[in-house]
Amino acid sequence: NMDNILTANDQYLKQLDSKTSVEFFRDLIWAEAARIGIPPSKVNVSSRINVADGGVDATIYADNIALQPGGLFEEGNNSYQIKAGDSFKPQNKSIIQKELFDKKVPSAKNLAPEVKSCLEQNGKYVIVCFGLDLIELERKKAIGYIKEFLNDCGFATPKVDIWSINNLKGFIQKYPALVLQTNH
Repeated sequence: NMDNILTANDQYLKQLDSKTSVEFFRDLIWAEAARIGIPPSKVNVSSRINVADGGVDATIYADNIALQPGGLFEEGNNSYQIKAGDSFKPQNKSIIQKELFDKKVPSAKNLAPEVKSCLEQNGKYVIVCFGLDLIELERKKAIGYIKEFLNDCGFATPKVDIWSINNLKGFIQKYPALVLQTNH
């Protein structure tokens, strides 16, 4: 095992609860925004996790900044739904349906309002899973379900993704302070 103090610790990420996972993600996107030159006013991540959030926990507006696809954020609106623990199984279609539409019938009208707003602005919607380490098959399946539901809502080519621990570790590695936090 080649892990050391400068390697983000999976176990730390897995044990974060809803509030601390949102706070950790906030620190990560603040760090990345500062590195790229996006002002903090363009980042919104509330610690108020028990209020209706319209399907989004974090948003960053990376306007007029040319960014490589596949990074922590891309040019435009980026919206994130953050999931803690291992009970959220995005590779199950019913779980994705509940995430996007709550307990309502899947339709454009019933789509979580902040997810809808993000996509209407041609933004990117990402579900971030702190408690899971998805294999590629599970990740592809989950992305497929999200796209299928969003296609049915009239979004022909939605920009969506699902990240789990292995993706998070890649983003965290750039920031020694965050890596050290995962290692207490």
